[in-house]
Amino acid sequence: MAQTLEALTLQQLKAQLAGLDGWHVNEAGHLVRVISNPNYKQGLAWVQAIGDWAEAHDHHPDVLLTWPTLTITFYTHTANGVTEKDVEAAQAVNSLIPVEN
Repeated sequence: MAQTLEALTLQQLKAQLAGLDGWHVNEAGHLVRVISNPNYKQGLAWVQAIGDWAEAHDHHPDVLLTWPTLTITFYTHTANGVTEKDVEAAQAVNSLIPVEN
């Protein structure tokens, strides 16, 4: 049976963001991280790493690769909002692509 996911409340989402470096919620209510690419080839490698993780966990972000940025967006359509699964996915992306200090 598929797991039922509920959208986080605004208060829950703010609490999650406090520990989620590099991420913000955009005006549409989606969880977003924008990363500067050192070069296009590195951006492609990051997209592949995110894609491999997404396939393994059956949770797929929107990914936009442009020069010089990579934009990753998580949002659970069936919940009509950001869920705990999106937050976990964002944490996984941060482990694949550390946030620059």
